[in-house]
Amino acid sequence: METNRQHRKLDNNNIISYLSGKPVSIVVSNISKSFGSNQVLRNLTLEVNSSETLVILGKSGSGKSVLLKHIIGLISPDTGSIYINGDNVTQQFDRAKHKVAMVFQSSALLNSITVKENVALYLKEHRIISDEQKLSSLVSSCLSIVDLEGKEDIMPSNLSGGMKKRVAVARALMMNPDLILFDEPTAGLDPMMVGNIAELINGLKQNVKVTQIVVTHNVNLASKIADRIAILYNGKILSIGTFDEMRLSTEPEIRQFFDSSLN
Repeated sequence: METNRQHRKLDNNNIISYLSGKPVSIVVSNISKSFGSNQVLRNLTLEVNSSETLVILGKSGSGKSVLLKHIIGLISPDTGSIYINGDNVTQQFDRAKHKVAMVFQSSALLNSITVKENVALYLKEHRIISDEQKLSSLVSSCLSIVDLEGKEDIMPSNLSGGMKKRVAVARALMMNPDLILFDEPTAGLDPMMVGNIAELINGLKQNVKVTQIVVTHNVNLASKIADRIAILYNGKILSIGTFDEMRLSTEPEIRQFFDSSLN
């Protein structure tokens, strides 16, 4: 058992030494977005501090995923601006300068290739590491940090939902990101898995110190991982603060939202 712990520590040091990303701050300033007659975001303003784990808590269909797609540059707002470390990325997102990884709700693994090939995909496509031995070592280290040692040759179809999420996180880490976005990381998982996902996200905060934005409607998850919580309601950030500040709020709209979410 002690040997396994030492091996995992070495693997973790390997991947952590590879990760040179610098956590970033985010400013979303008065953005609005409509799709046809449906206005999803309404003059939304939000600030995310460097190195923090911010949870955006909202009900299904509240615009959480749309907000993430704005931050990663997949969607441009109708009005308003988005800044990463002070750089305006509203209309032109420099992916070489700002490394942002996203862990999709569905995990979005390629089912026709192995776990190892999924995790290594970014590095191979961009020809970042050509040495196969070094690449294999890095993939193994990355899988170790998400507790998937020895799973390199398994096909995604043979993984549980929770394991697929972990592979998706490992793949995101291989991008050496400054910011990781999580879209409903517990969606479709057994409620018992919430603690495992929380442990994974908290481990990244402790070991990698990357900025993380997590969108969810799961209050239990939010309570375990959030430095701060932003409540998204009717296309706007209704309030922002620590979990206890939100939980103890006496404002009727927040109280109603929180009580219904806890149920």
